[in-house]
Amino acid sequence: MSKPIAFLAHLQQSLGRLASLYGLSLLSLLMLLAFVAFFYFDAQFKHHAATLRQLSLNAERILNANDATASAIRLTAGLRSERYLFNYDDLLETRNQLLAESLQLVSHHEAKRALKDMAQAGQEIEILEKEALALIEQEAWDEALALITSPHYKRQKGLYRANLSRALSLLVEDSEANTRQSENLAKAMQVTIVLVFLVFIAMGRLHAKRISHALDTERNLKQSLAEANTSLEQRVQQRTEQLSKQTNELHEAYEVISASIRYASRIQRAVLPDEQAISHDFPQHFVLWKPRDIVGGDIFWYRTWGNGVLVILGDCTGHGVPGAFMTLISTGALERACMEIPAGEVDTLLTRMHQHLQTTLGQHLPSGESDDGIELGACYLPADLRIMRFAGAHLSLFVQQDGEVTEVKGSRASMGYRGIDHQQSYTVHDIPLRPKMRFYLTSDGLIEQVNDAQPRVCMFGKTRFKALLNSLQHTPMTEQGHVLYQALESYQGTQSRRDDVSIVGFEIPEHFPSDRFLLS
Repeated sequence: MSKPIAFLAHLQQSLGRLASLYGLSLLSLLMLLAFVAFFYFDAQFKHHAATLRQLSLNAERILNANDATASAIRLTAGLRSERYLFNYDDLLETRNQLLAESLQLVSHHEAKRALKDMAQAGQEIEILEKEALALIEQEAWDEALALITSPHYKRQKGLYRANLSRALSLLVEDSEANTRQSENLAKAMQVTIVLVFLVFIAMGRLHAKRISHALDTERNLKQSLAEANTSLEQRVQQRTEQLSKQTNELHEAYEVISASIRYASRIQRAVLPDEQAISHDFPQHFVLWKPRDIVGGDIFWYRTWGNGVLVILGDCTGHGVPGAFMTLISTGALERACMEIPAGEVDTLLTRMHQHLQTTLGQHLPSGESDDGIELGACYLPADLRIMRFAGAHLSLFVQQDGEVTEVKGSRASMGYRGIDHQQSYTVHDIPLRPKMRFYLTSDGLIEQVNDAQPRVCMFGKTRFKALLNSLQHTPMTEQGHVLYQALESYQGTQSRRDDVSIVGFEIPEHFPSDRFLLS
């Protein structure tokens, strides 16, 4: 008798004895225990399959969010415009929530360890991306782009993907092991059911089919995951090509606009006073004209007016292209006013220029949308250099003499704005002159520049400006513009420029050149 036949005969005898002792109660108990064990492990298998499915979906969404952040930052830095930057914090929160959810779902020790390594790489990526965002806020586009494409950043991205793949591979292996255990359990249950009672063979086969269906589901899930990864790569490639095309189109548009603005800058610089003419009259002088953008909203004006010269500095509304348009309108209004007002009447000159600005912009009427204007200071120096006449529209004159700097304040009213009286008058100040006296006109670009000093951010201010001018009393005027700009850059630190910066300084000579005016 072979061993299997002997084993079956011995088992049959044992079951007969058990049946005779306990009868149907023992048989029912064995069947119940067998089914309980089977359904328990079947439920565990389904739970594991559902967990793997959820983790696969989380992995795809995590990779989508991770790639989206890098792509958007590269696009923003490449285009040099923050308006192409999506809500980074929302994507980061989504990515972290999905990772935390995945860590809770995973019970496999090595897979959880791989996810933790991925989370650590994600923290490094987050640090680098936030550094890039900080550089973007400072408009340090090239540094931001270099950081987001650096080898260190790419290595962290590679570690991020590698750890995620390793975790999924471990979970798949664990799932396959569970599958094998489930298959073995199914076979054991079939044998048990046959031995316990032949009637339950059909039920065992039914559960075997269910397990087979679950295996098919898992294989389909693996195939779907592979197809999803392939589809994701294709979508990423298509999106990258689309973004590259859009980047090229936007770059071309940017180049056209930039070329136009640069050309406008050359035009704006061309209308500034001739440096040689100013140096002829004032050997000791400087003109610091630094627009915040390529073009600016500050104007400097120098010309002969009657039997004297007129020095004017103005700060128009805004900066950049809008400010540049205002400088053209203001220059036109000033030219017209100079032709209409007798030389030397600087207060009347400002009133007439204010009227022309209001009329040109339609701001003398109650209707209209614009409300723009200019702050301006005007100095008239007659040929005999005895008395200088100054009038200011919300802009002061600074005088340096006898070891101190004093401020001659202009009128509080600006020029051109809606709501200012069309007949607005401006106070004139007569200042006795003597050689070596120094005068300064400045826009508010330097005075209102802030820094990042602790414990609170504060402006440069007039007090610091006057102290700086006083410290330069023994420095030639021709060198002071460079010193003032260095002081501005040093003070602002990491803060960006807030406005255009324009400063004019001149020292009273002994006399004008003999051929300059026809003295009466």
